[in-house]
Amino acid sequence: SHLLRRFQFSIRDPTEPKIIPLLELTLKPKSPVNLIVKKRLFQA
Repeated sequence: SHLLRRFQFSIRDPTEPKIIPLLELTLKPKSPVNLIVKKRLFQA
């Protein structure tokens, strides 16, 4: 739950580059947050 909030916050923050969460997802492809973050990135 804490991870989810951290990812969502970093994506919503316009000053935060989207490359960072993408790199984290690449390092942790099996993370359940992966799909959620990808969906949010594509929607944004």
